[in-house]
Amino acid sequence: MGDVNRVALLWDLNTCPPLNSELPNLVTNVNATLAAVGCCLSNVRVIVGDNINQKFSIAEKTLLEGQGFTFVHTSERLPACEYHNGNKPVLPAPQLVLETELLKLSANHQDPLRPRSILLITGDYGFFRSMNNFRTRGYAIYLAEAEDTDPALRTTATRAWTWIRIQRGQA
Repeated sequence: MGDVNRVALLWDLNTCPPLNSELPNLVTNVNATLAAVGCCLSNVRVIVGDNINQKFSIAEKTLLEGQGFTFVHTSERLPACEYHNGNKPVLPAPQLVLETELLKLSANHQDPLRPRSILLITGDYGFFRSMNNFRTRGYAIYLAEAEDTDPALRTTATRAWTWIRIQRGQA
């Protein structure tokens, strides 16, 4: 995979739940989708969400960890209130995790194997600003979106697919 564009993966579990029956083939199916645009997954594979332990059994988490995924627990995104009443979340928002990953990748700018592209799996329009930040820094942005995603989110993507089709190997 010498000149292949390596793609970091960030999966927003809150808006794009897994098809658990497809987890054993997940990396294969994602790589098949990316191969069509001359890319492959890098070793940066992050799953973020507030409900990780409810979405995956221990065996499924072990399977995903064996495929190179790491898990980051985040706060649930609630609709913003008018007066910002309420407690601040203890865990970071998913968009902050994405920005943190950008900083990590940028810090390794000398590494010839660092990802130059991002596959963002989300249905959350809140990622628009983060996606745009990545794009303006020279990253190609691939989007695997939920079926009900706001079409405006696609405007920052280099290419977009439906997440459910990728999981099934149909993209």
